[in-house]
Amino acid sequence: MTPVPMPQRVRDIRADYADGLRRVHQLAAEGTRLHRVLDAVGLLPADRRELSQRSTTVDRERALLEITLRGNGVPAAWIDVARRLGSSQQPWSPDQILPPVRTEPGRRSRIRVAADTHLVVDMAAVSVVREHLLSHHRSTADPDSAAAVQFRRNMGAVWQRSVVTAHTINLDQTELAQVTDAATADLTRRISLYRDLSLDDIQTLWDGYTGGALADTYRKSIVANTPSGHQLSAALPTPQHWLEQARVDLGGGRSAVDNHSIDQAIAAAISGQTPHQAPGTEGSYGLDETADSAVLIEPGPDP
Repeated sequence: MTPVPMPQRVRDIRADYADGLRRVHQLAAEGTRLHRVLDAVGLLPADRRELSQRSTTVDRERALLEITLRGNGVPAAWIDVARRLGSSQQPWSPDQILPPVRTEPGRRSRIRVAADTHLVVDMAAVSVVREHLLSHHRSTADPDSAAAVQFRRNMGAVWQRSVVTAHTINLDQTELAQVTDAATADLTRRISLYRDLSLDDIQTLWDGYTGGALADTYRKSIVANTPSGHQLSAALPTPQHWLEQARVDLGGGRSAVDNHSIDQAIAAAISGQTPHQAPGTEGSYGLDETADSAVLIEPGPDP
């Protein structure tokens, strides 16, 4: 098990959830079509009134459906994907990928440190594979776009909270190493999976990490648990570390890790048990580059 689940396809989720998402997509697509017709020049007043009423009805039906679906347990991130693709007139199918469903772990716990670290790892994997696929399609990512800037802010905020939580609950170097070791193995598995996805699929996962609410949520936890301007030892690898490691994995620079070993490492990191290590690997967790660095926790707009 991993603190951040792998993405799913629509075909793999509950049938009632899938039907609801398909309907959200249909209503969003119809709403966009009606709004475009309303923007056309030359409509008769009577036709415009009728179209406006239909548009209002469709938008209201979609909004009510989304409320119902969320109440029935459909993740908001999945609903966002269905709405966005419908509004942009993109197709919907059982093969549509859906973002991982994140659950908020308990406050000030080892599980929270692991979950936040694995979330940073997933963001790194998605970002690096997206960068690779864009290059393959002879395109480039715009690092200055609003979405790209927000993605980096979100990634930094998640990492900062992992450091704050680890400091607050006094995780020792062995426990921090276990979390990092499990996350490193998880990164290998995610790169192996994501490298075979389409650019559209990866873009869907990347879009799920560009919302402003993500950083806001994590900053609230940071400010609540750390005095402003307090210096903490950044004993967990930084987002840049994970991005660089993701590029190494994508380039084939890491030896393959079997799923059983990955699952063992992840389970050990969450439970606090020490996984079996091969001879000569004790204490080698790749933390040297960050063990002596420090992070300044600030409640401002940038992590």
